[in-house]
Amino acid sequence: MSSKSVHTIYVTLLTTSLLCIGARAQSLQDFVDADKEEGCKSIPYSTQRQNCSSLSGDVESWCKNSSRPRSCKELNLEAITKNIESVSEKRKRVEEDRSRATTDDEKRRLQEESDKLARTIEDLQHKVSNDKDEIKKRIDNGEHCRDYRGKVQAEFFEAGRKADSESDPAIKPIAQKLMAKWKVGMVDHVRDYQAAVDVLEDCKNQLR
Repeated sequence: MSSKSVHTIYVTLLTTSLLCIGARAQSLQDFVDADKEEGCKSIPYSTQRQNCSSLSGDVESWCKNSSRPRSCKELNLEAITKNIESVSEKRKRVEEDRSRATTDDEKRRLQEESDKLARTIEDLQHKVSNDKDEIKKRIDNGEHCRDYRGKVQAEFFEAGRKADSESDPAIKPIAQKLMAKWKVGMVDHVRDYQAAVDVLEDCKNQLR
């Protein structure tokens, strides 16, 4: 999915949300307090604010925790597979040379070389197996990261839906101001969401 496509989806969802009719905040003070904040705390509606804060903790855990690596770039299965093929071809040639060897010393030397190459192939195959398991873990992590980022944005969509329905003359201008702030923040959300999608797709491509 391209960055343009993801951006279009977010803009469409936000626009649709802002046109819907929703519930009001409890008080003017909710908006006054929210207007002083950023991020989830800038949401005046308690349900969306609490959900957003909770989900942001999940984003922190699945997207930013260094103990949960998500990128698969260093796990280059294609390169390892090509290396296995190359070493296998070399071993095949050594075996052919050994079958034609005329002295015991030459046969022994070529056998040792063949055995060494066989161990190299085995090690590489073991690494492929381990890396595949690691990639699957990173795919699972990436899917959680992507989904939680989407859920955080959904709380802002719902907050926008409610804010757009405010009709109280004292609340409405603050609600409009908050919606403008959320729209600006959407740019970062779209960027981070797209980054999560790109990392996830790179990992999935390694298993195809």
